[in-house]
Amino acid sequence: MSRPMLLSILVFGVSGVGGALVGGALTSLWVALHAGAALAAVAASWHTRGLARLVWALFAAAQAGRALLQWAPEAGISSLAEGTHSTGIAVAFLVLSAPTGIAVLIIYRRLRPERGWQGVLDGAIAVLCLAAAAWALLTSADRPMDRDLLYLIVGLPPFLDLLCAVALTWVIARHGMRSAPGWLRAIVVGLLIQAAAGMVVLSGAPWTPEAARAGFAAAAIVLGAAALRRRETTGRAWAEGLHDAPPAWSERLPYILGSAVVLMSVARPDFEMRLAAAMAAFLVAIRAISAVAVRQGLIGERDRLLIADPLTGAYNRRHLAEYAPRVLAHAQRSGEPLSVVAFDLDRFKHVNDVLGHDAGDRLLMEVARVVTAALRASDVLVRLGGDEFLVVCPGTPGEGAATLAERLRSVICQAAGTSAPGTGVSASLGISTYPTDASELDELLRRADEALYAAKAAGRNAVHRWEEVAAAGWRQPVQ
Repeated sequence: MSRPMLLSILVFGVSGVGGALVGGALTSLWVALHAGAALAAVAASWHTRGLARLVWALFAAAQAGRALLQWAPEAGISSLAEGTHSTGIAVAFLVLSAPTGIAVLIIYRRLRPERGWQGVLDGAIAVLCLAAAAWALLTSADRPMDRDLLYLIVGLPPFLDLLCAVALTWVIARHGMRSAPGWLRAIVVGLLIQAAAGMVVLSGAPWTPEAARAGFAAAAIVLGAAALRRRETTGRAWAEGLHDAPPAWSERLPYILGSAVVLMSVARPDFEMRLAAAMAAFLVAIRAISAVAVRQGLIGERDRLLIADPLTGAYNRRHLAEYAPRVLAHAQRSGEPLSVVAFDLDRFKHVNDVLGHDAGDRLLMEVARVVTAALRASDVLVRLGGDEFLVVCPGTPGEGAATLAERLRSVICQAAGTSAPGTGVSASLGISTYPTDASELDELLRRADEALYAAKAAGRNAVHRWEEVAAAGWRQPVQ
């Protein structure tokens, strides 16, 4: 018999005997079911890694706490439902909502990463609105005022469970119902049953104690089944969140709920409602600041992608078309030299043909990285396309550009030897300088390109300057 099976039998046995000694057969059943759910969550936690392990450990803690409260005399559902509970016991049930809420928050952050912390703030605003509405409802009933806070504490757990279920349902709906894993759908069902059982407690009907216990036990069964289903899942359980824009109404809802809390405080101007209104205003302000920061980040990313190559991170032709005329105009005004170094990778096609395009992409990224590290802060790396690059070197004469080009050739060969060993990849580089080689931008770029082709024609893996090429009388063949 396996170790998990022996542990299961031990836990169920101890739970059942303990429950029978304390409260009879039904208590034994309720305790055993919650303990079983906790054990299943422990098994799922043991099977997973990283944040997933923490999620299932939190679910296990919540179910183990419910088992203990069922076991403790005068501290279970009966005391809550019959109105004989104390504030400490009510707070204990509220505290048990914390592990579940944290677990759901982690799942939400994992599956909706593009929303950042906005989803957390939205949930906090929604919970605050629900709590304020419940407070207004309970304090308007015919009930002693000194018990209002106690009944509010008792009423919060089902609302929190419902909020968690709604949050996960939102995630599932955004991904697609059919693609959602079974264990996640089971968690949603379990939370809904748990919320319904908590609302039964609030009803105060004569049948409430056992009905609520049965509801919590059913929720434990479903959550335990979700844990076992997750334990059987091999590999990654689900993909990360969709990177698309949420519906417009979901962006407006937090502000509507925050305004509702403020309006309730106007209708009921007591201390508690004013405090809730102040908290709502604070959360909504943070939410607005967060939304502005996200939008600014998206705008910055959009602007970066307009001028940067998405693969290598180097600048693209668009940026070159805007930057090169400015830097040449500065060189003309100041009388400083300006050099450009054009280079491409020798035998790069061989890498794609033999190792595949993924290996070619990795090589290009590594070349861009080592070249960028070898440049000065004022130098600019541009990817022209494919394996062709250009380095613009303001204030650099031809001799300095040649020294830089030799350094680049060396680091590129080293990177190619590491990323694509055995392929013979090297680099050929060509240099032209303003004002000695050209006085116009197009001419400057064209002569750097011709010097590059001269280096290739001379046997590759070399650096050629345009003035040397021109002195040798070399001309690029007509293609």
